[in-house]
Amino acid sequence: MFGKLRFGNLNEVWSANRKTQEEIVKPQEKVEEKKTVVQQEPIRQIVKENESVNIPKPQKTGLKVMVIPENVYIEGSIRGECDSEIYGKINGNILIKGNLVLGKTAEVKGSIKAMSASIDGIVEGKIETTNDVEIGPNSKIQADLISGQKIVISGQVNGSICAEVGVKLQQSAKLNGDIIALKWFSIQEGAIFNGNCSMKRTEQPKTPPQTEQPKNIQQPNQPIQVNPQNQQIKK
Repeated sequence: MFGKLRFGNLNEVWSANRKTQEEIVKPQEKVEEKKTVVQQEPIRQIVKENESVNIPKPQKTGLKVMVIPENVYIEGSIRGECDSEIYGKINGNILIKGNLVLGKTAEVKGSIKAMSASIDGIVEGKIETTNDVEIGPNSKIQADLISGQKIVISGQVNGSICAEVGVKLQQSAKLNGDIIALKWFSIQEGAIFNGNCSMKRTEQPKTPPQTEQPKNIQQPNQPIQVNPQNQQIKK
């Protein structure tokens, strides 16, 4: 009996050890939380309707602004003491005392005079400004440019240009014409330039005043000869 009881006690100890081992709680595996990555959309530049593209607008002068929208056609010249933004078609000259902006849809057939100009459209005529002139990449200019400050070209120009300060040709510029830049001239790699460049103003030769030729004055007491054959009077 003693041996059986002892053996039975050992079985109870073994069974108890097995239960305790089975009841041991296994460590829980760490579950990695999946982080949702939100891809940011690229920032899109919102272009307002009738706004000039790729060229900066000149600083405001404080004058009133005249806006000619797209799909508007004007037959005749435009004059005014104001800033102007033109996106339509003008068949005539433009003369304003403020700054001028021509959008990429603008077409002008006529001369332009303004304080400064930012052009990104089509112009056929002479352009004169007292300040800067900026030619955008969409522009096609068939005209001479004259600026009291500097000229920056990113588009196509067929004509001579003259700047009191300097001229800069951007990478996309195409210029067929001569350049007069009195202080500096800059051209980027990729620009096309066909013409001559000078750092001095060309002076037109002065024509001497015309002198009047002396008229034949009949001297007094000069006898008059008469030819009887031809009946001509000779002095």
